Amino acid sequence: MDMVQFIDAPVLSGQSSQSSCINVCRTYSSVIEIFNRVHDNISLFSCARFSSSIAAVMMFPTAAFGLFINTALLFKLALCIKRPRHLELYGIATTLVDMGFLIFVGILYSFPKFGLAWWSSRKTLFVHNDHISCKLQAAVFDFLFTTRISLPLPILFDELSAHQILTTKTHAKTLIFLKIFGTIISSLVSAFPGFLIHGIWQHDGQFDCNVDPHWHPNYHYFYRAHAHLFCYGLVQSFCLFSMLLLLWRRLKRDQSIVKYLRNIPTTSNPISIAILSSEYRLNDSCRNFRIVLYQFALLCGLRLLRGSAQFIQRLVTRSKFQSKEFKTAWFTLWNLATFMEAILTALPYFIWYAIVPEMSSNSRRRKHTNADTDKIVTGTLNELDNYFAQALHNLGDPLVEERRFSLIMRHLKMYKMRLLNEYNERKTKSNVEQLESVDPISYVNACKPSTVPRSSKISYVRIPEELYAVNSVGSSDDSQIDGE
Repeated sequence: MDMVQFIDAPVLSGQSSQSSCINVCRTYSSVIEIFNRVHDNISLFSCARFSSSIAAVMMFPTAAFGLFINTALLFKLALCIKRPRHLELYGIATTLVDMGFLIFVGILYSFPKFGLAWWSSRKTLFVHNDHISCKLQAAVFDFLFTTRISLPLPILFDELSAHQILTTKTHAKTLIFLKIFGTIISSLVSAFPGFLIHGIWQHDGQFDCNVDPHWHPNYHYFYRAHAHLFCYGLVQSFCLFSMLLLLWRRLKRDQSIVKYLRNIPTTSNPISIAILSSEYRLNDSCRNFRIVLYQFALLCGLRLLRGSAQFIQRLVTRSKFQSKEFKTAWFTLWNLATFMEAILTALPYFIWYAIVPEMSSNSRRRKHTNADTDKIVTGTLNELDNYFAQALHNLGDPLVEERRFSLIMRHLKMYKMRLLNEYNERKTKSNVEQLESVDPISYVNACKPSTVPRSSKISYVRIPEELYAVNSVGSSDDSQIDGE
């Protein structure tokens, strides 16, 4: 059923009645009315005009810069970055959603709908072409807003699942793809009501793509509540806020452990090398925590602020009659939050660049060099990476690629298991009263240097007394260490 109707409009000089009606009716959905001088003394209209000027002047260059910087980040994540728990895959998905948000919401929606009125431009909006265009615009708009706030949920869940110091839980790429696909499906379901209820209708001589007035008002109330809670992400934001608090506490705890391990003197024995390995992996895991925390904390805060403010505004103005101009002013004012979110889409590149060292190079395999045991490696590597290079140099390799470290550690773990098996055999043969005083580290110190495999370049050194206290941290879950 066609609900678009033309009305009589003033005929301008040199124009026919039909062309005049099209030019007057099909213009920026009444946004130009907020520039009426009658409303100059009302602060709401002043803020709405400021929001419209931001969309007109800054939205397009902001979206263009965001697309450029996100394209660079997408290239880096796809070719040069490899993170624990495959965080780069989530980063690729998030970057693609951000680029879609900038193209559709920033360039195709916000700029022409709110910005052209500031330039006094008269152009027919794409969503006013037909009902299908209007429905697709509403559905894509809700889908992008829902996906941006829903996609961080599986990312935070995976990061919080890494609860062990030396977690060896395999994160299959197929499982990550399924989580991303499930998030997209749920976002499509959330956007479907917008596709059903939207349409082009005429209001006070102007066309608008909005909820269809032929639907019952109860459906309107349902869609408004659904949009505020799930599309704009008020519910997801509260969940994200709780998970971000847990992640922040986890980051503080792991940083304390890294600081403790950093004070342990480095020696060339297998236990010290294993501790340095734990330190390196834990610090790399903390980098993941920082990326997720910094990237999604700002988005969560903005969505909480916007959703709460819109919900309060709906409650306050629901019982009051408002003219179309006031509704348009509120509608234009909320576009300022959309512009702020467009700015946030450009921040992930700088967050990744500041935290991940591989962002400054073109290879996902970093090389750690150390020509002298007393020389500190310079460059973009941090202090933990210097310790790691020091440990590898003590193993006899002046230039070691990170990929070889897993083979070295596998050899050390086999040697450690051999020592522990001998220790367990001796423990079972000993007197029961003497078992409580037996320490595995002391037993390793008591072993002969001949027990070290000849193929290893490790020079056997007695374990210092300072490492005794590390036993509760470095070997809290031997089964997980050996499972890698």
